[in-house]
Amino acid sequence: MRRLSVSDDQNKKVIWIINQYAGAFSDVAAGRHFNFARGLVSLGYEVFLVMAARSHLFEISDLGPGRLTCDVRDGINLVYVDVPAYSRSSSVKRVLGWFLFSRRLSRLEALLEKKPDVIYYSSLSLVGYLGAEKLSRKLDAPIIFEVRDIWPLTLVELGGVSRWHPLVIFLQWIEDAAYKKSTYFFSNLENLPEHIGSRVKRSINFEWIPNGVNQYDSTMLPDYDLQFPDGHFVVGYTGSIGTANSMITLIESAKELQGEKISFVIAGDGEQLASLRGYVEENNLLNVHFLGRIPKTDVPALLQKFDACYIGWGNNPLYRFGIGANKIPEYLYSGKPILHSYSGGADPVSKYQAGITIPAEDSKSLSQAILALKDMPESERAKMGANGRSAAEQHYLFSAITKKIDSALREVING
Repeated sequence: MRRLSVSDDQNKKVIWIINQYAGAFSDVAAGRHFNFARGLVSLGYEVFLVMAARSHLFEISDLGPGRLTCDVRDGINLVYVDVPAYSRSSSVKRVLGWFLFSRRLSRLEALLEKKPDVIYYSSLSLVGYLGAEKLSRKLDAPIIFEVRDIWPLTLVELGGVSRWHPLVIFLQWIEDAAYKKSTYFFSNLENLPEHIGSRVKRSINFEWIPNGVNQYDSTMLPDYDLQFPDGHFVVGYTGSIGTANSMITLIESAKELQGEKISFVIAGDGEQLASLRGYVEENNLLNVHFLGRIPKTDVPALLQKFDACYIGWGNNPLYRFGIGANKIPEYLYSGKPILHSYSGGADPVSKYQAGITIPAEDSKSLSQAILALKDMPESERAKMGANGRSAAEQHYLFSAITKKIDSALREVING
């Protein structure tokens, strides 16, 4: 096993970013942590990005022999940890992969030439934290714990799993240990400190690290080939189509608004797509158009075809801690007003006056909001869109977020 190091500069601060699902996009460069790593490299850090080689979402091809495979891209050390392949998120092999990933993190010490100044561990999964924290103790490196989904609370409040299920009890033990032992906390959920405070009694150092978007020039985007009848107001959605996305609320609104000059466009895939298509066909909803999954690189151009962007959530108390969907920065940066079906905390659409927020799972209120947007002067819609774009530029560009991470890293390194 060869030892890996990009730079000969012994003065560079070394960061190990560990996230089992960092390669969740077919092109890892589209991912959250790759963008953070690239930004940190530009600021003078040496970064090692450690991820699983396989999941139900992706598979890295051309793995080398052994349990860890190394590559270098854009000045970033990429380390792929071999875990079993599986196709369904509910597969037992997924859980097995959590434990193997955590165990195989111990090999990083032999593989990587430089001791880390900071270990930055991001969930999911929680199990990998055990391996990262063990490295933290052995190498005497502070650990930052990033929470992007609150597990096991998500299993309980969204999944309906009993608090007394053995897996929930085990994951709860890990979560509490992480809150006790970590030096610093990141999360895309603004209100996470409230949850941490309910689990452990200690002072915490916390930074809100939202999902981000890369800068682009809207005037230079290609024209997306999408045609609608003249005068139609277009409400669009891009992203996963699952239970958590509350797409039925949008479809029910489309049913209520039949006869209006409004078209609904849905681009994405997921376990709820078939049932939504069935509902649309059964109710003969000619105003709903499914595009299927599109390349992530095509999303900005498609958003420019929309008059308003929809994002929805279930009416669940879990969201009191905030939300962190990738669609939020994408929609804000598009400059289009947002229709937000949401009843939780830390609502960016209301905060930045970037659209209209209505209660979650309330199709009638959504229909009223769509009509209100459609009928308001174009200048008012443009103002909402401009507010969102400004918020994205200040808070959601990867370049801006990386500066926040840099500030936190300096605080951790300097003690």
